[in-house]
Amino acid sequence: MFEVQTTGACTVSTGVFDTPATSSTRAIGAAPRFDAKGVRRIGLGLLAAQLVGLLVWSNVLADRFSLTRDFSVYHQAWWLIGHGDFDPIDTLQRFPFWQAHGELLMWPLALMGDLWPHPVTMLWLQDLAMVAAEAIALVWLCELAGAGGAGKKKAWLPLLLCCAGIVLLVSDPWIYWSVSFDFHFEIIGLPFVLQAARDLYNHPDGRRMWWWIVLGMACGGVVATYLLCVGVAGIVAGRRWRRGGMKVAAVTLAWVVFLAGVGADQAVYLVGGYGYLTVGTRQAAPASLTVTELARGVLDHPMHAIRVLWDRRVDIYADVSTGGLLGVISPWVLLPALVVVIEGGLYGKTYTGFIVPGYQVALLFVLVPVGTVGVLAAIGRRRSWVAVILAVVVAVNAIAWGAIWFPRTASRWLSVSPGAALVLSSVERHIPPNDEVIASQGVAGNLSGRRWMYTINVPGALPVHTSTVWIIVAPKQGPETVSPPESDAVIAELAGPLHAHLVVHQSGVWVFRWRPAPAMRHLEV
Repeated sequence: MFEVQTTGACTVSTGVFDTPATSSTRAIGAAPRFDAKGVRRIGLGLLAAQLVGLLVWSNVLADRFSLTRDFSVYHQAWWLIGHGDFDPIDTLQRFPFWQAHGELLMWPLALMGDLWPHPVTMLWLQDLAMVAAEAIALVWLCELAGAGGAGKKKAWLPLLLCCAGIVLLVSDPWIYWSVSFDFHFEIIGLPFVLQAARDLYNHPDGRRMWWWIVLGMACGGVVATYLLCVGVAGIVAGRRWRRGGMKVAAVTLAWVVFLAGVGADQAVYLVGGYGYLTVGTRQAAPASLTVTELARGVLDHPMHAIRVLWDRRVDIYADVSTGGLLGVISPWVLLPALVVVIEGGLYGKTYTGFIVPGYQVALLFVLVPVGTVGVLAAIGRRRSWVAVILAVVVAVNAIAWGAIWFPRTASRWLSVSPGAALVLSSVERHIPPNDEVIASQGVAGNLSGRRWMYTINVPGALPVHTSTVWIIVAPKQGPETVSPPESDAVIAELAGPLHAHLVVHQSGVWVFRWRPAPAMRHLEV
């Protein structure tokens, strides 16, 4: 696609993306390589301003207690490791933290957290990771844009493409939404995935990319699948990248298999998330499921998976449209994008939380713009006016998405009232760290800096470990999964048969201090 060789330019095209030039491809008197330093500085400056805004926004989220159960999972491990427990138990998921996804990078990050031991520190690290991934994407797309300017007559085209790429990154509302939802290693691993892909593209036999691959694999099994896709993309992109791609794919595949073999995939709920794909529409999902059985079941019922993806086509379009959409044509983007969309789009027969724009598909928000600029640069070598029109269209499209959805960020993610946040903040400061806490999942994030932490599930039995248990019920605060009538029933049970002491009831928050009988080992909700 778009095959062309040049002698007067500094690159040789081998497809949608250009092969970095060597001295043998340069001709005497050739046009100089496009100097992207100026526009790159502008783009990095905008990203720096974006980072400042994200840091402030994360502080607002933490102050408003707009952190949920997902944050609790990571913050509890963060707190325990920082306090010397190097094999922390994830009490919310009932197994050791490392068994969730094999997210080994949590250990050094948790030790760093001692420098500023507050929940917002984790959010700030996530902001840094997201902007770092954008910065790598910016540098990469500027390199690709420069490869499109084949002569002096087209010297303006790389500048235009760089500007379009900057717009695609800065205007994307989903980047802001992704970092607004708690803390997830899918985002922490993004800069490592992007840099590994860029290094594989520029230096397929280089050693530096292995540092990024190791760091990416330390972010867990999900990020390792992204790296696996990068390796496979290198294999299919062309002969120049085939050997390097095979090495990356082999190493990352071995790591994914190893994590599954040692039980570090306990949070990958194959049965609950994908079991319905292995049976007919009217049959019950199996009781257990392996990856092989899942693949066989999907092959036996392919139309079932296709229908599910088609039903979620609007979300899928939203995920890739803000990055320019054209980028999925590139082999360096197509396979990772397909894997991300399939993983998120097929999860849950009725649940769509993993395909709506957010952290689960955040790789698309930084990788698709790179592919889009690469495709536009390839088009520009033959029809510069077509590339100009398409660049303007994708930039305007991104600005439109941002204009519509960015103003909704606060109303979407600040779902805890200021009054409730003040009550929760005061209570959190007065709960001894050795006491157990059971809280509504919509406000549980900031309360998880302790050994024993659970969220209210109805119905269910919650373990009791300490002589004093604090129960915080906030029926209408945050994205609560327990209905208000069910929360009211919990409150009535605590105030009635359990004889828990009501410490405070204000701004829609009920806080109970409960001293269970010595023989009581579970709280039945």
